[in-house]
Amino acid sequence: FKWSTSLPSGSILIGENAHFACPRTEKSKAQYFEADELLRWYAALEENGITLRLFAQKDTEKFRRSFLGVDKSDKNDILAMVHAMHEVHPKLRKRMEHLQKPKTSFETRPDKEEGDEMREILTAEKNLQRVWKYNEFHYKDGDPKKYQDETVEWLIDNLEELAKTLPKDTAEAFGFDKIYGKKGELLTRPVFSHIKTAQVLAVLLIHMNLDGTRRVRPSTGKPCGWKFVKQNLILEHPYRPKRGGVVRASLKWDGARHYISGKCGTKTAKGQPSAMSKFTEQNWLDFKEHRNAFSKHTKILWSTIRDMLTERDSDCYSYEKEFISLSRELQEV
Repeated sequence: FKWSTSLPSGSILIGENAHFACPRTEKSKAQYFEADELLRWYAALEENGITLRLFAQKDTEKFRRSFLGVDKSDKNDILAMVHAMHEVHPKLRKRMEHLQKPKTSFETRPDKEEGDEMREILTAEKNLQRVWKYNEFHYKDGDPKKYQDETVEWLIDNLEELAKTLPKDTAEAFGFDKIYGKKGELLTRPVFSHIKTAQVLAVLLIHMNLDGTRRVRPSTGKPCGWKFVKQNLILEHPYRPKRGGVVRASLKWDGARHYISGKCGTKTAKGQPSAMSKFTEQNWLDFKEHRNAFSKHTKILWSTIRDMLTERDSDCYSYEKEFISLSRELQEV
């Protein structure tokens, strides 16, 4: 560290987050320094007027593979960071405000720890829904309706309301523009074949437990706000952990990836998204535009469901819920 702390005051030092912001553990290979060593180094840099900023390793890989097309090495990783900071289109360029500042402590933040625990629960419940094939009722040992998924039931009950309430572009992003037949009638059980079920239920699960009760943060006893959801549950940031959970995977891998490739025209002949390693600079510009659009649509869907559930939980909603349930029972007779 001596050469770095002896740089002239006012110098800016940029390094990869994986190497210079992650303390060494017994299982570490990429991390060279223990927590106390890193903290002493941060303090020495600050004392000497040197600014340290940390580059996300996921971004290093993206710029190295897609823009430079070179294999991984210490030198090529540095070249990728330089390219990202100076050479690419201004709309794709990484700036100082995009990079992470050094931590003042390596103790796990309470909100991050809480987010990790909630993501594990969401993953377990989302996997159950996948096994149950997004059905309302589940059977065990011949006993009908042994398990009931209230999130799927709520979604079926509120399909039309969501289709009418969501903005047109958001409704299209999640398939709510395809729930009506030629005569304008609601299609039979469209939750299984027309709307983007996996993505919509991923958002709904953030609001609702499988038994229909509201999901709340253990620390506050209140529903999650969007900032907490974005940062800790669906992890919309480049410094996210390697395993983001099934809810994030449903939204980003199954949802955003196909939405973006459809908007950008980058699908393969088989209808699958093209490999990002083959993107041109224009492809990346289009990708960024539509990725931001899908994030906006996700937030709108999240806030719309939040408002509908808040209304559901109000006193004036109880009679309407009973009426809907009775109507569905009569339709099934």
